[in-house]
Amino acid sequence: MGNCLSCSTKQLDSISAEECVKVFTVAELKKATKDFSKEMVRGERFGSHVRVRGYINPKTLSPAKEGVGMVVAVKRFYMFKDLDQDLQDWLIDLEFLRRSSHPSLVKLIGYGLDRRRLFIVAEYFPNGSLENHIYRETRPRSLPWKTRLNISIGVAQCLAFLHSWKKTSLSRRYLTASKILLDLEFNARVSYFGLENLPYYEEGTHVPSLDYAPPEYILSALVLYCSRC
Repeated sequence: MGNCLSCSTKQLDSISAEECVKVFTVAELKKATKDFSKEMVRGERFGSHVRVRGYINPKTLSPAKEGVGMVVAVKRFYMFKDLDQDLQDWLIDLEFLRRSSHPSLVKLIGYGLDRRRLFIVAEYFPNGSLENHIYRETRPRSLPWKTRLNISIGVAQCLAFLHSWKKTSLSRRYLTASKILLDLEFNARVSYFGLENLPYYEEGTHVPSLDYAPPEYILSALVLYCSRC
């Protein structure tokens, strides 16, 4: 299956290759996405970042032809500087997320590195983000209140898991509807890959990525954690 994240983490137990997070080459990602063709761009997002649709073999995770392999979402992040220690810390976080994943977290399939470019390969969700269904004028249909409640519960459970794991980092990171993806049954899946400490900017700009802050935080600068979640 190629390189995997776990193999470079000495303190962790050995695991099978099938359980690893794959390290993709740029050539593999270009082949899987038709060289990041515009026709492969869809509205699902990593926060404010547009995803590109790609196809890979579900067993080998190698590139596959469109309509034949498993559909994945691929996103490019551009870094302001070489990652070095930031990257090592991020890889440790990824390994923890892989081993302790929550059912409402978007699954990370792999990643790729090319100089100051970072590529994230993750599950693909044809229903897009919650933002597409509640804010946009072009939303496909209004979500029933029962569905909205189930989405809220799933997101809350996932956030409780993330906060219990890494309180310091998450205190600076705030959820938006664009980070909540919906599966075929409209179950919520939170798009979180521990990128908040990496110095990246959005494609086509040189402006650092800024997270949304809710009004109550701007007014009080307080963050509360629930120890009973």
